[in-house]
Amino acid sequence: MRQTISQQLQECTTCQEIKTPSQQVGHLTPISVSEPFELVGWDLMDPFPTSMAGNRYILVMKEYLTRWCEVQAIPDCTASTVAAALLHNIIFRHSCPQHILSDQGVQFKGEVLRVLTQSLGIKQRFSSPYHPQTNGLTERLNRTLKQSLSAYIDPLHQNWDEMLPYATHAYNTSV
Repeated sequence: MRQTISQQLQECTTCQEIKTPSQQVGHLTPISVSEPFELVGWDLMDPFPTSMAGNRYILVMKEYLTRWCEVQAIPDCTASTVAAALLHNIIFRHSCPQHILSDQGVQFKGEVLRVLTQSLGIKQRFSSPYHPQTNGLTERLNRTLKQSLSAYIDPLHQNWDEMLPYATHAYNTSV
């Protein structure tokens, strides 16, 4: 009887038209890197209460091979601010990454950043829209930093940017 019902459902035109097609689940493939600064993932944590220094956002940058992170409190999320943070926190301190991976945010797709990356030979890669798992290492770092900062900040949340180096150091030196 079960077989007869299944066959009738498969042959029923109306049933096939209203049945939602099941989509195949894509296979997850790890992002492999073979040398330091081959790939740096970055993301913007936003917005925080305005600090005493005027900062509202955290730019998080994570190197994919060594898992080293650099974090910068920034006052706004414009493309020029983000480009300056990349220049000062990654390129001047470490070296030029071969690739940078970010979400589809406008601050990562701005003209200033495009010119900077082109002139330095850095290839920009973007995660799929609404799929933050592409940059999962950086997204996980965001969650860890939020948890860590919540232990350090004052009750008025005005010193979170002063505590950021401590949280970053704790992250970079943990096993």
